[in-house]
Amino acid sequence: MIDRSGEIIHGFELLERIGEGSFASVYRATQQSVKRSVAVKIIHPQHLTNPEFIQRFHEEAEIIARLENPHIVPLYDFWADEHGAYIAMQWMGGGSLQNRLRQVTKFEPAEVSHILGQIAPALALVHRKNIIHRDLKPANMLLDDDHNIYIADFGLAKQLGVKSDLSANHQIIGTPHYMSPEQAATDNGVTLRSQSDIYSLGIILYEILTGSHPFGNAPLMQMLLHHRHDLLPPLRKIVPSLPEELEPVIQRATAKQPDQRFSDAVELAAAFQSALDIARRRRSRTTTIIPVPIEAKTAGDLHARMYTQAGTVIEQPRRLVGRDDLVKRVQIWLDQGERVLLHGLGGIGKTAMAASVAADYIACGKGAVIWVQLGRQDADTLFEAVAHVLGQHQKIAGKQGEDRIAAMREILLEQKALLVIDNIWKERAILPIIRAIPLTMPLLMTSRYGLSIDGIMIAMDALEADDALSLLSYYARHDYTTDEAAKRLCHILGNHPYAVELAGRRLQAYRHLNPDRLMRNIKDAPHNLPTGPLDEQRTIKDLLNESVSELDEEVKHVFQFMGAMYTSRTSLELLALVVGREVAEIESQVAELEHSGLARLFMEEGQPDHYRFHDLTYSYASAMFADGGEGRKKIIQTVRTFIKNNLTDYNKLDFELVNIVEAAQAASKTQDTESLIDIMKMLSVDAKYLAARGPTAISLELLETAIEAAKLSGNIEAAHYMAGKLGDIYRQYTRQYDKALAAYQVSLELARALENGAREAIILTLMGTAHFQGGTGDPNRYYNDATRMAESSGNPTSLVTVMIHRSFYEGNKSLPDYEASRHYSNSAAEFCRQHGMIEPLISSLMNRANCERALGDIRRALSSDIEAFEVASKLGNRRLLAQTIHSKGEDYHALGERLQANACFSQALAIFQEIGLQSEVDDLRGFMNENGYTAGNIEDDQDLEDTNHDESN
Repeated sequence: MIDRSGEIIHGFELLERIGEGSFASVYRATQQSVKRSVAVKIIHPQHLTNPEFIQRFHEEAEIIARLENPHIVPLYDFWADEHGAYIAMQWMGGGSLQNRLRQVTKFEPAEVSHILGQIAPALALVHRKNIIHRDLKPANMLLDDDHNIYIADFGLAKQLGVKSDLSANHQIIGTPHYMSPEQAATDNGVTLRSQSDIYSLGIILYEILTGSHPFGNAPLMQMLLHHRHDLLPPLRKIVPSLPEELEPVIQRATAKQPDQRFSDAVELAAAFQSALDIARRRRSRTTTIIPVPIEAKTAGDLHARMYTQAGTVIEQPRRLVGRDDLVKRVQIWLDQGERVLLHGLGGIGKTAMAASVAADYIACGKGAVIWVQLGRQDADTLFEAVAHVLGQHQKIAGKQGEDRIAAMREILLEQKALLVIDNIWKERAILPIIRAIPLTMPLLMTSRYGLSIDGIMIAMDALEADDALSLLSYYARHDYTTDEAAKRLCHILGNHPYAVELAGRRLQAYRHLNPDRLMRNIKDAPHNLPTGPLDEQRTIKDLLNESVSELDEEVKHVFQFMGAMYTSRTSLELLALVVGREVAEIESQVAELEHSGLARLFMEEGQPDHYRFHDLTYSYASAMFADGGEGRKKIIQTVRTFIKNNLTDYNKLDFELVNIVEAAQAASKTQDTESLIDIMKMLSVDAKYLAARGPTAISLELLETAIEAAKLSGNIEAAHYMAGKLGDIYRQYTRQYDKALAAYQVSLELARALENGAREAIILTLMGTAHFQGGTGDPNRYYNDATRMAESSGNPTSLVTVMIHRSFYEGNKSLPDYEASRHYSNSAAEFCRQHGMIEPLISSLMNRANCERALGDIRRALSSDIEAFEVASKLGNRRLLAQTIHSKGEDYHALGERLQANACFSQALAIFQEIGLQSEVDDLRGFMNENGYTAGNIEDDQDLEDTNHDESN
């Protein structure tokens, strides 16, 4: 091949050829205009006359240009002339993962997890865009000078749903060593899915963990057969020191059937990290202070996140320009124990700066990062959000004032983490927060205002002119660094980072635009919008005017309603309900907003895919909506529909809790009592969400308001049920038994007003249990009154409720009477069978099993739990199913049958994680850690059921 080193092409000086394939060569080069190192990929001359290869080259450039992720090698430029076709990309000074593997032989699991944490979100984005890479391998994963890793070489990538002749005739496309079974099967006509890349990633993980390929260097056809038919050799057969918990993760990633693999790369990364954490706890026999898997939790209308891998910090910018020195200075100050506040105009780059500092903090091994975007909320809401994400909410539940601050301080003292509080609006929120944060915990804050703090205050200003041009060039994917019109454009935008980024995205998205034309469009854009927060930043508003004015009416309509929501992020499902269109239609329209640079797609573990506005774009869209009447009513009604559609999907309710809580507050303020009552009744009674996920100060306040509103409006039944659930929350979650009793008393009076003896009996029972748990009064008096009332009503539910609670009381009082407890639970079970009461039957059987275990009759306890499991399996309630499996595990543990116990505990843990019952997850993990169990060897339901029948016989 001709070596073109030394040539200057399109402003790029080719220095040396660093790679060569059958299709193209890659050169290290210098972009002369900005004196930066780049990589230039050039198609081989013999392919220039082949339309197929030219088309493939064009497709690669177009695919890379559409992918925006910090860990995908970015495209700088693409062009073609009579001598060739060229792609200019960012230079990666650290070489490839393949070269790195040759140097170190194999990687430690923690380093592999770090690599996976950076690659997984990038690959998930590729798949989200309906693209399959098809050639993932260590040689196509590149490292920068700081050893951050990037996905490269999309030359064989495939856009799903797009017809192409490039892979026709069942050709083998990809590298045989890393092909999925379906990719290796060239004769079956199978359409590849994203799980094909998951398999390739699994092979890569195996190789870098062990230092060897699972199938060695077999010849081509034998290698393809290995992929199609053979399991990977056990990891510990190659490296005995590897944690055993990693084995099921790698085996699932490389399952022969695509449906048996992880659903996406982020799920794989979370499973890998979770396996390492479980292994670490198994070795140390202590519970980690950082909950896994890492997931966002919600509290009220505040979100907190825990990050332990640098690549997962979603606030991290695509490119940070002109701030390197400041990042280093902030890191030094934090290391010295200083508290740091970044302040300046909206969009000036405060969050991007904080995220870069946070990612570096993790990458340097200093600890985790707790990230909270505070906004207009107060200290109490922040405490709830942080406690939620740390799994410590019950430690602050029910505490107020100084007691809550002290409890929060105790929680944070256990954490080795940087706390980032982003976008603080209220100065009065700062003092209690500062007092709750230990001096040993590094603290980084951002605000539009200069707040009074005992620490370092940094005023962030606009970019330098050269940096603004560099940022514009980066997002435009075109070199404007010597373009005079581009300089003027940046100048009129005030060299403001967000404005420059938005302008660059528009120049990249709409090739007919150039800086001159964009300036004219900004000048000519309509200025008829209502006044709002952006008026003080006129040029940004002008640019947004220009951007929005070019949208077609349907897309503009969606944009407006995104501004009408109570938060800057929105799931497609809720947005589709608001706009009144199908999700698929909305998705294509919001994708147009992303293409225009107005919105960004985010994918987070455990949350629905969603789009977000920058704060300034959200302010603009909110002002554009500017409808406090019928439009706001529509949002409230839509939220009601959304809750009704997702009563059992707590993850969706979690994600939209901001909009739900704000809608309830708006209903309260506008005297829309019907909506307020409906929303709070669904959350507390119908979905039982507040008890399952834990209450917040705001949700409790709204629930109390809804109860009073229901009483005043004559909706006594709704008020009765909500007051009962309020009592349950105080009793079961916050353990404020006096408040529980007060709520139950209200519910009891309302039951009497309804002349509903059955409900009166149930509330009396709950009051008895609240007195017992709180150590007050005489529980038996309440249980006796409840029994008489239940028998008088003849209602099976109330009778069973009384018996179940009496069973609990007898088995847990200071001198337990397990025989009496077993008697009540057995009577409850018989009554449930007679009246076809399924859920209470399960509870009764598990209560009976607990008594039998306490009495030493383990085989009988196992029989009771097996019956409960069989009933729960038919019912289809995942929570109850997991609880019965957990209970069976305790039986097997007591019998010394550890293999069966481990299988039960592992399956119960997986279900608890799936449905988001964090308290159950924490309790079970603690038991497993203390007793040496690991989250592996999970059998499916049928295998467990078969085993259970054998045991019971």
